[in-house]
Amino acid sequence: MIGFFVELNKEDIRRWVKALDGIEWRAKWWLKEKGGEFNRRCAVEYANRVSVNILSNKWSFMPYTETYSKWKHKIGLGSNPFWKLKGDLVASMTQFQERGGWVGGIPANILDSGGKSWYGNLDKGKSKPLAMIATVLEYGGDYRSKGGGYHFPRPILSNTLNEFEEQNYSGIVDTMMNDIERAWK
Repeated sequence: MIGFFVELNKEDIRRWVKALDGIEWRAKWWLKEKGGEFNRRCAVEYANRVSVNILSNKWSFMPYTETYSKWKHKIGLGSNPFWKLKGDLVASMTQFQERGGWVGGIPANILDSGGKSWYGNLDKGKSKPLAMIATVLEYGGDYRSKGGGYHFPRPILSNTLNEFEEQNYSGIVDTMMNDIERAWK
């Protein structure tokens, strides 16, 4: 029969326990259930990327109707990207806490600056929730029966999410893993 004898240094054990406590604390900070640092950084990066993609007119979408295009040019904003009229969406794109986690997008209670009626020159039309406007832009829809028009989908949010998952997500994972690894001293 073979036997083993192991003698452990108490100081080494204290260092290991302290390092394991540090790893546990860092992991919980990054991954806590109600919106840890990993979730927050993903929300920040996604919101920033959406804004950049709107301003750069990254994707080509179905053209606006001729009537809308003429109106947009008439008020001097014809050269703005598809998703930008007065800049309310980009200005409101942020990260925020929702249902215990972090989200990148537009909070539901934020209104646009109004004045977007085709019957005026940025001086007519009531304010509307920006999240609703973003939903119409993203998914499109037929609003002719409600006095509106037909909107072709311009899916910049979902396209940006796919791009984020391919390009940003792994970088945030790497940052997290390196930070947790540094806790092991």
